[in-house]
Amino acid sequence: MAVYFANKIPRQPGACTAVSWSGHAVTSARAPAMCAVAYSSGSVGVYTEEGDDVTASRPVRSDVPGVYPCALAWHPNAPVLAVGWTDGRVALWSGTELRVAGEETSTHAGRSITCIAWSPTGHRVVTGDDAGKTQVWTVDDKLRPKPTGFRCAKPAPGARTSHVVIPNDTAVEGAEEGAD
Repeated sequence: MAVYFANKIPRQPGACTAVSWSGHAVTSARAPAMCAVAYSSGSVGVYTEEGDDVTASRPVRSDVPGVYPCALAWHPNAPVLAVGWTDGRVALWSGTELRVAGEETSTHAGRSITCIAWSPTGHRVVTGDDAGKTQVWTVDDKLRPKPTGFRCAKPAPGARTSHVVIPNDTAVEGAEEGAD
């Protein structure tokens, strides 16, 4: 038998642009299961199963008009949220520290992140943008994303990356070794 609880998430200004439920296996009082919601008003709300806003005291937001979060993905084993923004920024939010721990702004600069995904082990993140560029990242122990040498084929003119998948970290590591 399963029991489900429905809790209302506080309303935020703007339209919902992305939603992601944490699937990390390790949950505790410091890092319970969470739901992240991206809003076109330029913020990300992160909520517990009870509907409590854990970002209320330290909001995840952009102060640049017209820039908003557009892609979200939870780390598979830890309370870490990867956030892609319309200005090309990639940020990593720590659910234990309740803050943005690291971000990178140059790789997709000026291009909207259209998709973001973690590898199954959580050692890598892959992002795609509205110009068709795909980037694989490593993440250090301070949650700073670093672009790898992995390069995908040059996209066709007008291409847009809509989905990214890393089947396993071994496949990416082998491809990186062959990169220039």
